[in-house]
Amino acid sequence: MKISPRILAPIIYTAYRLLCSTLRITQVGREAVDSLQDEGKLMVLSLWHDEVFPLAYMRKRLPIIGIVSGSNDGEYVARLLEAMGTKTARGSSSRGGIKALLRAAKTMRDEHYFACITVDGPRGPRHRVKDGAVFLAHRADAYMVPIRSFYSRSYRFSSWDKFQLPLPFSRITMVIGEPYLLPEGKMDAEYAAEQSQHLENLLHSMQDPTPAPDVRQSLRFRIYSMFAKAMQKVSLQGLHRLAKAIAFVAWHGLPKRRKVAVQAIEKHLHYPTAKATATAKASFYHNFASFLEIFHSGALYASPQTFAYEDSPGLEAFRNEQGPLVVATAHIGSWELMEPHAARLAPSKERIVVVRSQKDKALTETMHDLRSAGGVRAVGHRSASTEALVSLKRNGLVAFLVDHNASKKESVFLPFLEDIAAVNIGPALLALRSKATVYPSFLLRTPEGGHTLYVAEPLRTATLKGSVAERCTIIAQHYTDAVARCVQQYPEQWFWMHKRWKTRSDQE
Repeated sequence: MKISPRILAPIIYTAYRLLCSTLRITQVGREAVDSLQDEGKLMVLSLWHDEVFPLAYMRKRLPIIGIVSGSNDGEYVARLLEAMGTKTARGSSSRGGIKALLRAAKTMRDEHYFACITVDGPRGPRHRVKDGAVFLAHRADAYMVPIRSFYSRSYRFSSWDKFQLPLPFSRITMVIGEPYLLPEGKMDAEYAAEQSQHLENLLHSMQDPTPAPDVRQSLRFRIYSMFAKAMQKVSLQGLHRLAKAIAFVAWHGLPKRRKVAVQAIEKHLHYPTAKATATAKASFYHNFASFLEIFHSGALYASPQTFAYEDSPGLEAFRNEQGPLVVATAHIGSWELMEPHAARLAPSKERIVVVRSQKDKALTETMHDLRSAGGVRAVGHRSASTEALVSLKRNGLVAFLVDHNASKKESVFLPFLEDIAAVNIGPALLALRSKATVYPSFLLRTPEGGHTLYVAEPLRTATLKGSVAERCTIIAQHYTDAVARCVQQYPEQWFWMHKRWKTRSDQE
C-alpha cells in the first residue's frame, strides 16, 4: 500500500533533520553567493540530482524556489522541501516543464527568490546537463551558480542517478563555483545546447578540496573510535577515578606544567606557595576529569540524571531567550558537559560549539563525533565564523571557550586576574554582528560529586553604543570578567597548567 505524501513527508522531514544534526557540512565559496544576495542579484543554483541532499543547509539565509518533477514521486519531494520552507514549482522535461520554469522565473523576479534546479533530473541521463537551468537563468536575467557536494561516507542507491545518502557523522563539503552571467544571445536550441555544455563542463571540473584520505589517519580514527566506544561504557564515577590516577602521574611526571600552574596561582591569586601548590594539584584532577567527561556527554541526553541549576543572575533569562544566544564558557569545572545542559535549557535552538582543532586530524574527528552525540554541531575555530553567524541569525545558540591564550591578530588585550591577557575577540564580533545576547555560563563540580550550572548576568549587545571596536571590547571584557570571578571562587577547578598570559601586547 502506497502511503500518502501528506502523511509520509513529515516523517521523512523529521528523519532528515535528525541525520543532518550529525553531519559536519562545510561550504567552500559561499562568500560569492552572499555578496550577490547583498547586491540584490538573482541566481540559479545548479547541481547534480544525486548531490541534492544538503540543499537545506545551502538554503539557510537564502529564499529558494525549487524545480520539482510533476510525477507522483515528485509530490514527496515537493512536500519535503515545503516543510523546510522552500517554495516549489512543479514540472519536468516530460511533464509541464516549461510552465514550471516560467512560474519560477516570475517568482524570482517578483519576490526576489533564487532558483535551485537539478540539472540532470528528473530521469537522466546521469550527470548530463539539460537546458532547464539555462532557460531559467536567461529568462530571469540571473547568475548561474554551479554547485557540487562531496561526501566522506555515503550510501549509493541503485537508482538511475546513484543517489547519495550521507552516513551519520560523515562530512559533506559543498563547493560553490564562481557565479557567472550567461552571454547575450537569443534563447534557441543552439544557444541552449552550447550553454548547457559549458555548465556541464564546469560541474565536471569542480573537485573536492578535501585532501585524499590518509591511510594512517584513517587507521588512527578507527582506533580512537574503538577506544571512545569502550570509554563510553564507563560510568561518570569511573571516569573520575581514572582522572585521579592520571592526575597523580601527570603531577609527578610533568614538572614544567606543575611549575607553570603553581607560579600562576601565586602571582594571580597571591596565594602562599603551600596553598598554591595544593590548589594546583587539585586543578590537575579537575582538568583531567573534564577531558575524560567528553566520553560521557552523549549519555546525558538520554539519562534521567538530575543536576542542580543554581539560582544565578542569568538563568531565567537564559531559559526564556528567544533571540540569538552566545554562551561564553571557560576551562573550568565540567566544560565538556556544558552542551547537554544547554540542550535542556534551550531545546528548540540550533546549537553549535566552536572548539580548537588538534594537530592530529583523526583525534579532532573523533572528538567532533563525541561532542555531536546530542545534536550539537562541533566546528573548528579556524572555519567557524560563517557557520556560527548563519546559525545566530537563525536565532541559534553558539558556545565558545573564551579563556585560552590567543594570537595578537585575533585578540584584544584586557585585564584578567590582575594582569593583561590576550582575549579572543571572535566571539564578541559574532555576537555583535548577530545582535546576540551573551551569557557567560559555567558547569561546576560540587564537593558531593555532582554539578551545578551557574549563568552570569547576560549582556544584550543590541543595546551597546560606540564604534565596532569599542562595542567588541565591552563584550569581551564582560565575559572575561565573568571568567575571572568564577576562577577566584573556584580556583582548584580552572586550567592553570596552560600558559594563559603567554601572548603580550606590543606596548608591553
